[in-house]
Amino acid sequence: VADFFCGCGTTLFVAKKLNRNYIGCDNNHEAIKITKNRLRQINRTKSGVLGWL
Repeated sequence: VADFFCGCGTTLFVAKKLNRNYIGCDNNHEAIKITKNRLRQINRTKSGVLGWL
């Protein structure tokens, strides 16, 4: 699943819950922080979010 304007990460969150591969991009640093926290909620492991540009 590719979401190039992931915002708060809803699509990535659902993709991870369904055990799908995913990639997301956003240019808003706050949105990336929110997304990382949401993805960590699923299994409390590293979210896979590397950073932002």
